[in-house]
Amino acid sequence: MIFSYAQLTADQLKEIRRLEGELEVTLVAFQGHDIALADVPAAKLARIQQEEARLGLTLVAVKG
Repeated sequence: MIFSYAQLTADQLKEIRRLEGELEVTLVAFQGHDIALADVPAAKLARIQQEEARLGLTLVAVKG
């Protein structure tokens, strides 16, 4: 499972904003996605890790 920013409905956003005001905090909503990870050989994994370091990102290889 991986997580991304949630796609909120207008009602969900309204409720989250109300809760933020009540609690005096900023909330970030995420949603989970069931995905199948790709089986990546070590050499390809090393190349992915190079790009992660260069780009300052986290990359996830998934089955297509």
